[in-house]
Amino acid sequence: MRNSIVVLTLTLLKKTVLAIHFLGFVAVFTVSCLSQSPGVDNKTSSPVPNSEGNSSINKDSRAIAIAQSAMAAAGTAAPGGIVLKGQVRMPSVSAESMSIVLEFNGGSQMRSQVATPKGDVLWVVSNGQGAIKRASHAVRYISRSNTLFQHPLQIPLLSHLSEVGNPSVAVEYVGTDQVNGVPVEAISLSVASASSADASFTREITRVLYDIDTTTGYVLRVRGVNVAENDSGARQIVETLLSDYRIVNGVAIPFRQQTFTDGSLLQDLTLNTAEVGVSLPDSDFALPN
Repeated sequence: MRNSIVVLTLTLLKKTVLAIHFLGFVAVFTVSCLSQSPGVDNKTSSPVPNSEGNSSINKDSRAIAIAQSAMAAAGTAAPGGIVLKGQVRMPSVSAESMSIVLEFNGGSQMRSQVATPKGDVLWVVSNGQGAIKRASHAVRYISRSNTLFQHPLQIPLLSHLSEVGNPSVAVEYVGTDQVNGVPVEAISLSVASASSADASFTREITRVLYDIDTTTGYVLRVRGVNVAENDSGARQIVETLLSDYRIVNGVAIPFRQQTFTDGSLLQDLTLNTAEVGVSLPDSDFALPN
């Protein structure tokens, strides 16, 4: 899927480079992975003309209402950036937990720094461009296709849900489900520029599926499919579970985040502190070189 700062950092430590836009990144979603509930009426769908005048961008009114409810539960944006600090466990990297610092400046600038046994790994995405600096100090730039629709999943207020009003983003109702026994409704968001020659592929690689608690409005799970940067045919099913929500300066932040790929634990993130409304220098989001 394309969404995960830490996940993305981890995958770039492997020989097969999978771009996870999962801790805030683009997600390729196979909506078929969530079965439509019986009796669900999708006639609320209302295609919206895109900039070329084509009526092919789906704006489902039921899905929009659910997204708006989730955004209301996510809190109110405060001036400045957000800094999260905690511990992350990545079984394929180390048996021990590693310290991690996450920084966000709005939904378009993200930074993750993980202290691995071999040294720090830095991941930065800024306004559609991204790069990773490994512990060896080697830098790898991230494909534009993997940063096209990246948003931080760690903070629902800054997630893809904030794009519900974007005329180029399709918003669709998927159905009902449960996450750890809690009833949820699922919606998907994806970039839907019908004028593009590769519109179908763009929609696929940017589709993000959100499972939203029907009672609290909190996002409990985000799902998608990761696509390898060097082979669009190589894909991985990815899901992130969000829990232990706490309100920090008016913003709802999940202090526990677990990410799985094809059913196996990829990372387990536990936050220790969260600061909202922090002044962050532009240099923090400069791409490493």
